[in-house]
Amino acid sequence: MQTSLVRLAVVVTAIVGSVVALPGNGDSLLHASQKEEGGQKVPYTVHSGYFRRNDSGLEDPLHALVITDQKRFDQIFGVAFTMGAKPKILPEKGFDTLVVCALIHQGNKVWTYTVEGVTQEEGVLTIKYKATAADGGTAMFASPLIVSVPKGNYRQVRFVENNKVVAEPKFPAKE
Repeated sequence: MQTSLVRLAVVVTAIVGSVVALPGNGDSLLHASQKEEGGQKVPYTVHSGYFRRNDSGLEDPLHALVITDQKRFDQIFGVAFTMGAKPKILPEKGFDTLVVCALIHQGNKVWTYTVEGVTQEEGVLTIKYKATAADGGTAMFASPLIVSVPKGNYRQVRFVENNKVVAEPKFPAKE
């Protein structure tokens, strides 16, 4: 099944320049009191069916973002409906209760992600995931990992890719 999903991700990438992110064991529906090494588990959802908009202004090879409102999200991502499985998009009015943490690899490789878990400790969200890159030839790709979590008292998110911290963006100041 995982192999089929990876093939689908490559096809979707070739069509829309995006890649689907694969949740580790489905969506996480964890009880808030569950703990894990490195902090308290946080429920999360991995979203698919989005591409990085060409007019987003994001040009660097790696971007890590914290997005707290629909307007900003729509400036960066567009929805790509394709044949096959229905994508896991954000719910309508999702930003009323959720915040999005996104990471985008860009370049001539196609990236796939498998989220292993999300934890929180002292206001720092940690998203652990496995990432693999496949050669895309001369074509350029933007491969987003989009994870939503319930709003909370967070100040920073730490993206841990293949057991290495790759980015630590701060949450925007609350108004």
